[in-house]
Amino acid sequence: MSRKDILLSIRDGLLFGAGLGLLVILGMALLAWMVLTIVGMVA
Repeated sequence: MSRKDILLSIRDGLLFGAGLGLLVILGMALLAWMVLTIVGMVA
């Protein structure tokens, strides 16, 4: 592997990790919002 290939793979890994983290955060926020909405309806 050349140095450029290594740098590209590192960049792809970071982008993938950031995207995954964002998805997890969005999913948790959505879940929390749904729970709060349901609790708000019941209460």
